[in-house]
Amino acid sequence: MFYTDDFMYEVMGIERLPERLYHYTSVDTLGLILANQTLRFARLDGVNDPEEAMAEDLPLASTLVFTSSWTAQTKESLPMWSMYTGLAGVRIALPINPFRGRRAPTVYEKGGAMQTFDGRVSLTREGDSWHSSSSMVFGPNKIYYTDELPYRNGSCLLADRGTWSVQLHDLGMVKNTHWSYEEEWRFKVIAAPFEVQLKEPDPPLASFLRP
Repeated sequence: MFYTDDFMYEVMGIERLPERLYHYTSVDTLGLILANQTLRFARLDGVNDPEEAMAEDLPLASTLVFTSSWTAQTKESLPMWSMYTGLAGVRIALPINPFRGRRAPTVYEKGGAMQTFDGRVSLTREGDSWHSSSSMVFGPNKIYYTDELPYRNGSCLLADRGTWSVQLHDLGMVKNTHWSYEEEWRFKVIAAPFEVQLKEPDPPLASFLRP
C-alpha cells in the first residue's frame, strides 16, 4: 500500500487537513440531507471515473468501498457547478468532522486520516448472511492524481510468510490527472475496515467479493 502518513506529507505536500470541505449537489439532494441529517455514500464501482475502482488482484474489491466526495477549493468552480448540479443546484460547506460526536480526525500510518463517530453503520448484502458494521470513517483524505498505472491499478493483497491480508486503504484514493481540477477530498466507509487475514490468496475471496 502507498497511502500512508509519510506519502501525504512528503509526496502530496499535505501539512495539515483543511478546516472545511465543499460539496456540489442538487436542491433535492440538499433537502434529503437536511431532512434525514445524513450523507449518502456511493459504492466505489459507481463513481464518475471507472478507472479508479480497479485493483489488479481483486477485481471486485470496489464493491466493498463506499465514498462521499468533496473539495477543499474555497473558490467556486464553474466546471463542478455544471457537472454536479447542472448549473441549478447548491454548494454546501461542512467541517471535516461532520459526523455524530464531532471527533477530530487523526492521521495514521496506514490509510491517512480517520475518525470515529457515535453509533455504527451496518452493511448487509442481499441473498446471504454476510454482514459488516463499523463506527469508523476514513477521511477526509485528498485524492492523489497520477497517470502512473501502478498507482491506479494497484494491489489489495499483501503476502507475508505464507499468509495474505486484504488491505483496501488505497482503493478509491487515486484518479487520472485529467480530474485534478476537482482537488477532491474523500470520506470512505469500508466494509472490511481492518486487514482481513487469509490462508490462501484466491478461493476464500469468493465468499465476500461478488457484485
